[in-house]
Amino acid sequence: MINERKLLILLCLLSFCFCYFEWGGGHSGLLIGIEYSLLIEGAGKGNFMTHPFVLMPLMGQILLLTALLFRRFSGWLSFAGLVLCSTLAGLLLLGGIISGKLVATGSTIPFWVFAILLIRRLRADWKQQSAADVLRKP
Repeated sequence: MINERKLLILLCLLSFCFCYFEWGGGHSGLLIGIEYSLLIEGAGKGNFMTHPFVLMPLMGQILLLTALLFRRFSGWLSFAGLVLCSTLAGLLLLGGIISGKLVATGSTIPFWVFAILLIRRLRADWKQQSAADVLRKP
């Protein structure tokens, strides 16, 4: 049985993969397609992995995936992964709002909804854990 925290982590990962990009020259695509082309097709074609807006969201996704798979690490890794993914999702949301692109703006909304729900779940878990720690101390 999957618990609420793991379900929200999975939904954050999936919704982040379907964020929509548009950039100069009429280029556009979903994050998952762009990551595929950079990591699989573009391997060895340059130093693209050192760019912060490639590395940070990728690290965030790895942290979220690790938090999804391992219960022991899920709290802080989930939060750190959300922060790293949120940098790119925030820029996409801001760019969509400024340019008036409804597709770019709307594609980030599910990620933000699930991220907020996950943060609320993490805070509730941490408060519950803190209360249990206080009761255990002599």
